[in-house]
Amino acid sequence: MLSLWRTRVLLLLLLCLASQRSDGALRKRKKRNRVETRGMDCSWNCSQQGLPCRVKKDCNWWCNAYNATHCPETPSKPVLRGTEPFVFQSGNGTYHLGLNVTWEPPDDGSIVFVRGFQVRVMSKNTKDNGWNDCVTLNVTGTKMSMVDPKRLFYYDCFGDDLDESPKRFVPGQKYHLVLYSKPQQGEGHKDQNVSRTFRMPDCDTPGMEDVEECKIEPDDWTPAYINVSVNGSTVNVTFDPAPSTFTIDGYFVWLDHAEDGRVERERQTKVSNVLFQDVQGGEYTVELRLKKRDCDCVISKTDRSFVVKG
Repeated sequence: MLSLWRTRVLLLLLLCLASQRSDGALRKRKKRNRVETRGMDCSWNCSQQGLPCRVKKDCNWWCNAYNATHCPETPSKPVLRGTEPFVFQSGNGTYHLGLNVTWEPPDDGSIVFVRGFQVRVMSKNTKDNGWNDCVTLNVTGTKMSMVDPKRLFYYDCFGDDLDESPKRFVPGQKYHLVLYSKPQQGEGHKDQNVSRTFRMPDCDTPGMEDVEECKIEPDDWTPAYINVSVNGSTVNVTFDPAPSTFTIDGYFVWLDHAEDGRVERERQTKVSNVLFQDVQGGEYTVELRLKKRDCDCVISKTDRSFVVKG
C-alpha cells in the first residue's frame, strides 16, 4: 500500500515538472516570436575588416560590365542565414515593418571569384504585384578566401525614406527573396542564387502595435493616387490599393460626368486596375469607394477631369 502511495506521489511530481517545463518553453517561444523595434542601417557602407564594400541601388547583370560576349569566372551561390522582420521608425515618426537579410559567401573554392552580392525582394501579394526592391553590395579591392574567418553580410535598408515613394512591407503578406553571388551570368543560372519565400508577421503579433499599416482604419484611408489613361474610347483606371488589413470585398469605380456628376459607367472589382471600353465622348471624373459588407465607407474622387473624344 505504501509503495502504491509513493508511486502516485512520484507521478504527480513528474507531471508538475513537465507542466512547468512546457509553460517555460511556451513563454520562451512567445518571447522569441516578438517583433523587435530597432534602427535601420542605411549608411551604404558594407565594409568589413580588410574588405571594402559599398551598397548601390543598381541591379544590372554584371557580365555586361566586363564583356558583352564573355563572362568571367562566376562564384557559387551564397549561404542564406536568415530573413528577420523588425519594426523601425521612419523620418516622419511613423513605424513600419523592415527586413534584415543575413548571409555568408559561398563555402567552396569559388569564393575567390566573389565581387559582390545582389539582394532582391519581391511581393507575392496580388494587390501590389510587381513590387520589388533590389540592391547590390559591391566588394572591391580584395579577394576572399576559404581560409579567411567566416564573414557575415547583412542588408536591412528595404523601404527606406530616401525614395520618393518608399516601398512598405505589408503585415501578414508573402514575399520572395532572391540572393545572388556576383558577377553572375543571368537569371537562368540558379546555381548562383538562393531563394526563399517568407511571410511578414501580421498585426496580431507582439511588437506590431505601433506599425502604421496596423493602425489605419478604413474610415481614415484615402488612396495615395488615382491614375487615368485614355486611348480612344478606352479608359484605364489604376489606383492605390487599400491595405490588406482592411476587411473589404473590393471596390466600386465610377466614371462620372464632370458637369453634373451623373454616373456614366460603373464597375465592381477586387483589383486596383479597371478598364472601361467603348466610353462615350465627354468630360469625366473618377469616383472610388471601398466595398464593405455593412457600408460603402470611403469615397475618393480624382481632382482633375479628363476628356474622352467622341
